[in-house]
Amino acid sequence: IHGRVTQYLIYVRRSYKEATAADVSDELQESACRALLPAGASARVISDSGGHQSGSTAARDGSQALLRAVAAGEAAAIVVYDLSRLARNVRLMLDLRHELERQQVPLLVANMPGARFDGAAGRYMFGQFCLANQFQRDLDSERMTRMQRQLFEDGRHRGHDPFGYRSCHDVTGQLVHPRELE
Repeated sequence: IHGRVTQYLIYVRRSYKEATAADVSDELQESACRALLPAGASARVISDSGGHQSGSTAARDGSQALLRAVAAGEAAAIVVYDLSRLARNVRLMLDLRHELERQQVPLLVANMPGARFDGAAGRYMFGQFCLANQFQRDLDSERMTRMQRQLFEDGRHRGHDPFGYRSCHDVTGQLVHPRELE
């Protein structure tokens, strides 16, 4: 008598701890996703924001909830702001894509309206975007490793200001006095 409830699943991920540090806020991501939905469509927002929500790992509560909802047949479609919000790991993305195809759930991407990821060309395009996201993640990781290594080799402190020190910024937010003893 009662069928499964299907709704649009909006997935939002911000990998930065502080909302102000993110390039794209959770609110902007959700708003752009909602613009893709048909009028009156039922939607549930699943979020992986706050803390450090790296796209390189599947160890995210929201990501796991999204996969469970798709596997249970609860999704009319998945809606994201950008493909990189889903994951920056090729294996995770291909596993998700496989489940979406198996369940016949479309993927809607706000910054690529009208893009379709079915058929030969769509699968190829999806794969290329996944590789580009993985490449960006790997470049960022290598850059951060080099920066941290250089700080260590120079004998400088890594991380937040140590106890008793404070970094001062000017009115534009530029660092003017890093880690001064107070």
